[in-house]
Amino acid sequence: IFEFCNHSYAMHTLNGRRGLLQLENETYEQYRKNIYNDVFAVQQLLEENCGFRPNVYTYPFGFNDEVSRELIKSCGFEATLGVQEKPNYLIKKRASTLFELNRYNRSGYITTEDFMEKALSC
Repeated sequence: IFEFCNHSYAMHTLNGRRGLLQLENETYEQYRKNIYNDVFAVQQLLEENCGFRPNVYTYPFGFNDEVSRELIKSCGFEATLGVQEKPNYLIKKRASTLFELNRYNRSGYITTEDFMEKALSC
């Protein structure tokens, strides 16, 4: 099973911009436009080439703040993922619990067995 999430087109960087965080010299309007252009570039590519648009956004490096979270929500995503490795607690019929979800990252250098052992120990 594969799941595709939007993880940014060109904002997965630590040079200059740190993930989705606003640059010091960027106005809010420039920032909003840059976020939307980046998000919808990925959405369009996946729709054109794979036939679907992701409904989950994964923050590059986990960097986000209140402004970026609101901009991402306004793009129509139904959930977002960060980078903290700990369990999530979801509440039935409360969609807000689907935002800023934690996730367990698995390096290609670790076996599935070792990964699961680490995840279960948290």
